[in-house]
Amino acid sequence: FNLLRMADLDIPSLVQSALLPLVPFLLGPSTLPTLLSPPSVPSIASIIDHTVLSPLASSSDVSRACADASAHGFASVCIPPFYVPLASSLMSGTNGRVCTVVSFPNGYCSTRTKAHEASCLVSDGADEVDMVCNVPLLRRVASAPTGEDVDLWCEDVLAVCEAAGEAGVKCIIEAGALTDFEVATASLLFREARHRSAARGCKPPEFIKTSTGFNGYGGATVKDVSIMAFCVRESGGKVKASGGVGSGEQARRIVEAGAERIGASKGVKIV
Repeated sequence: FNLLRMADLDIPSLVQSALLPLVPFLLGPSTLPTLLSPPSVPSIASIIDHTVLSPLASSSDVSRACADASAHGFASVCIPPFYVPLASSLMSGTNGRVCTVVSFPNGYCSTRTKAHEASCLVSDGADEVDMVCNVPLLRRVASAPTGEDVDLWCEDVLAVCEAAGEAGVKCIIEAGALTDFEVATASLLFREARHRSAARGCKPPEFIKTSTGFNGYGGATVKDVSIMAFCVRESGGKVKASGGVGSGEQARRIVEAGAERIGASKGVKIV
């Protein structure tokens, strides 16, 4: 699997260096993940979250995105929270899901606020919620981990999972703003949150997601997806690549790196 050693980056060694400082604070696996082959994807269209998250998005834009998602067999349409009831109505009777965002795009909201937002959005008809994680807290864990901070980061995720019920939860880490070491740390924390969900009695977070596509930090890269997939796939977690994927060739390379969902505003062009 050549992606494990790319651009002079040895991903297993990177992940091992991120894992060791976390071990004293983990309740779940504390060993290096086992390498799994890239996932089998039935079709690119079936894993695309067709995205309309512009702050200027109109109801017409959302309606068009829902029509495109239905026509092309996209996994979901990802739209602003305000439009969840509209999208839920338009996607009813189709195989497409309604995805929206929580604490977007900065992730600064308190855990309690994120959980309340998720609960309201699921009640409005959302099938999936993409939450922005607490990035400053993540970076603090990466630089000097403590049990308290690891617990706080996992609680931020699990409170949303609990509030979302059976809806799928994706965790956005804003990988473009992070170092490789921090991406690995975030992915290992996601793996830990998945483990803790069993004791919490809630559905585990399903996807770790690269980016919001906002804030100028850049989008998904093959390197980030490779690191994330190596860390989480053994635990049953998946990777969503979002931001900057605008062609079929880019989508193919991202999938080969381990992504099992793609967030893109250019879904029609990609397929």
